[in-house]
Amino acid sequence: MNFEDFIKTKQDQAPHKPDHPKGFRPGIEWDGRKGTITTKGLHNQEDLDWDAWIDYWLGVGASKTFFIRKGDPINFRVWDAWGKNPITGESEPTKFYYFKANLYSRENTVPDEDIERLVQQVKRKKAPERKKVKHKAALVIGLADWQIGKPNTEKAVDAYFKSIYSIVDNLSNLRRKYTIEKLVLCGMGDLLENCSNNFAPTGLFEQEYDTRTQMKIARRMLVKTIEILAPKFQDITVMCCMGNHGEKRQGKRNFETSYGDNLDAELFENVSEIFAKAPAYKHVKWIIPENDLTLSVQVLPNVVLSIHHGHSARSGQNAQAKVVNWFRKMASNKSQGQMYDTNVLMVGHFHHHFSVEVDERLIIGCAAHDHSGQQYFAETGGGSALPGTTAFLLHSTKGRKWSDINIY
Repeated sequence: MNFEDFIKTKQDQAPHKPDHPKGFRPGIEWDGRKGTITTKGLHNQEDLDWDAWIDYWLGVGASKTFFIRKGDPINFRVWDAWGKNPITGESEPTKFYYFKANLYSRENTVPDEDIERLVQQVKRKKAPERKKVKHKAALVIGLADWQIGKPNTEKAVDAYFKSIYSIVDNLSNLRRKYTIEKLVLCGMGDLLENCSNNFAPTGLFEQEYDTRTQMKIARRMLVKTIEILAPKFQDITVMCCMGNHGEKRQGKRNFETSYGDNLDAELFENVSEIFAKAPAYKHVKWIIPENDLTLSVQVLPNVVLSIHHGHSARSGQNAQAKVVNWFRKMASNKSQGQMYDTNVLMVGHFHHHFSVEVDERLIIGCAAHDHSGQQYFAETGGGSALPGTTAFLLHSTKGRKWSDINIY
């Protein structure tokens, strides 16, 4: 007996074969600084026009921003598949050629001397001794919709820090009732404005600072926030999600290469690197999503906190109903299985506070620190919202996992 026939696995149906060679899936991958671009299967190299492929994947005009660097190697694969003969139009076995190259952007955010200054600032502090704690409660703070760059940015920054110091002042009152040694700091998206006329007709008109200055202000705000709060807790988790104002856009068209190519994630990455070498902040742990719009984290034993900016929730009579409908669909979706275990879902985007219990879960909408007056939304009947910073407690207890919801 032939040994290969003897050990051969029975196959009544051929396994699924991928449509593309391994490592050459058509499209673009981008990490915020650089990435790769891969063509679809071509009949020959004469069809290889990189500018055309960039515009194909990212939208017309994107090749003015993104480019292939001269001299970089171009990888290719030959792939046998069933396709149409370009001359006869008949279906037949065909060779396809896939090409892959490094992709770069001319508009990456340029780090400035401010980062080095902040690094030196946080490195000067000495690390105190910290004890291990089995956490039963945690303070959660939502940093939502600063929209730095709009009118009254200076007022927004001042009011924001007043709210942070108010949280610190109230911490002693909360600790009379609970043992709170853990902080969960959540970036809820739209911390920069970056609204190039895509959401409201007055988008560009209302911007007083360019994107680089917006990033500098937001970066300093986040650094100072951690400096204020870090000495008050034994353990800190900093996590974030990505908002629609953080998207890289061109007019009304989104030309980002992935969901992860977002200014909100870029802000948290910058600040995490600032604190990375500071001994006094080793107890600060960072969770920054790569490409997912929703982040679910077990922040206490058997307690899962999920955060999402809120812009994906679109179907419902009001903000609360939109988020409830969206969450129910997502939590039952196999591809979003991690959301099923959510105890508390927190969103931003809608600029006003709301909270609702759904089954045994809580959905909470964060207040914003947008002090621009929100004229466009008010004039179109959307109203405005009181500014503030939302905070609450999570508990690893039976029954409700939350308490003491406050807006500071």
